[in-house]
Amino acid sequence: MNTSSKIHFKNLDALRALAAFLVVTVHLYEAWLNYAGYPTFFTFDQNHKPKGASLFFDMIMKNGTIGVDLFFMISGFLICYLLLSEKEKFGTIDLKKFFLRRGLRIWPLYFLVIAIAPFVVSWLGKPSPNYLPNLLFLNNFYTIYTHEWTFPFGHLWSICVEEHFYLVCPFIVLFVPRKHLITAFMLMLSISVFYRAYLFFGTNDWYLRMYMHSVARMDEIVTGCLAAVIHFNKPFEFKTSKTIRIILLLIFLLLFSVDYHYYWENGFLSIFKKYFYLLLAGFLMLNFVFHEKPLFSSPKWINYLGKISFGIYMYSNIIVTLVAENTMEKIGGWRFSSLIFSVTVIGLTILISIISYELFEKPFLKLKSRFELINTKS
Repeated sequence: MNTSSKIHFKNLDALRALAAFLVVTVHLYEAWLNYAGYPTFFTFDQNHKPKGASLFFDMIMKNGTIGVDLFFMISGFLICYLLLSEKEKFGTIDLKKFFLRRGLRIWPLYFLVIAIAPFVVSWLGKPSPNYLPNLLFLNNFYTIYTHEWTFPFGHLWSICVEEHFYLVCPFIVLFVPRKHLITAFMLMLSISVFYRAYLFFGTNDWYLRMYMHSVARMDEIVTGCLAAVIHFNKPFEFKTSKTIRIILLLIFLLLFSVDYHYYWENGFLSIFKKYFYLLLAGFLMLNFVFHEKPLFSSPKWINYLGKISFGIYMYSNIIVTLVAENTMEKIGGWRFSSLIFSVTVIGLTILISIISYELFEKPFLKLKSRFELINTKS
């Protein structure tokens, strides 16, 4: 008997696509800086730091890191809402099926990247990475304690953070009464805040732990969970005027050009700065998904990019290095054009992600659907 129920969140895939390409953008820019240095049109102050328009450009590009925050919030919202729906419909949560679904969605592509790593590393003549921490989903902790962003696994830390949260979230939704769920998630958010405060004031080596420790970053996933509980209890009905939404979007874009998202100059900013971004981004995202008249409608090809966004995230960082060291270096492309570099990386990333999704991931997704009690069509 098919007991599956469909839940539709319009434009959610478009947000996934946005998050993915924000991350691709920052990886592209950082690679260009590493291999070719700052663009020739940049101007610098006496300390050789970008100034004026160059500084704004640098901030915008580096702030693509917020794509990870968006992924975390989207994941927290969707996973928590599905769990709430399952518990509401069946009176319980089938933990076995939950972990099977998560495994079938994440593990095939995750372990494929690990499996192809020896060939990529050998091709580029890179040092052999430590595979065990990645096989055990401990990349973030390994990076924290070794300070090694090991190619081609440097970006897998965020997957590990999500996997760690998945070990906790279903039990919270299952065993905490719905009326107390907001309190439970607020407690988790508070733990994250206090942990970051401890890191800043109580330790000397705090930056990497604040950036990628599971406790320090779980608050972004929890923010999505809180939105899911609120929406489940009383569905969102956004009626924000178009003018207000445009103004808020412009404010958000302005912030991107005048402030580094992950630069923390003092304790207050390191602990609370992110929430200003999260609340503003979250409000805009919820308006985009739940407003009856979103600012724009996402075309099918954007939604498709959202569907393959996991592949875009997983492959892009590897492709950046492959193109940089196997193509641009050999043809002297660094003297040629950053546009060629960017178009090549983005084009290959999309092409490989499509092939991966259609030929490799889809069979696992079909298998995953057998264990779905509640699912989404976004």
